[in-house]
Amino acid sequence: MKIQNINNKGQSLVVLMVVIVTSAVILGLGAQFIALRIKAGEAAKQRVIGSYLVQEALEVTRAIARESWSGNINTIAVDPGSENYHPGLSEGKWVLVLGTENITLGTDIYERKLTFHKVSRVTEDEKKGNIKFVYDPDPTKDDPSTRKITASVTIGDRVFLIDYYLTDWQPQGD
Repeated sequence: MKIQNINNKGQSLVVLMVVIVTSAVILGLGAQFIALRIKAGEAAKQRVIGSYLVQEALEVTRAIARESWSGNINTIAVDPGSENYHPGLSEGKWVLVLGTENITLGTDIYERKLTFHKVSRVTEDEKKGNIKFVYDPDPTKDDPSTRKITASVTIGDRVFLIDYYLTDWQPQGD
């Protein structure tokens, strides 16, 4: 009987060791999974905020253009080596401010900027009036009532970017 008791104690020790090792592996994998979910959640939050900040910059630019195309949009530096701008407030009105903007939300710092580019249009064939993908400096093809705007927000190594065409579609003699 004593020999059988010793074998049971040894078997219990082996079972206990298997349970401890299995638990350690499961806890380690669980901790890695939780860390991965937290990191994915942070990346998703940054994507949402970055996309929102890009959209906000474009909405502000559209509002500024509606107020006065010739006074606001036509005065902005465009190609080559175009300057960066960002939305700002002056005396309760939206304005475009020279330079980039740093926005701190919690511990994240987002850099936002707008770049304006001239636009040229096709003047021949069946595609007449279409926007050219690459600007053509020929003055007969320039479209002063359209600007390509590149809006971007950067956080770390992530860049959220939208190219948008803004047109003075309803000139009001401003």
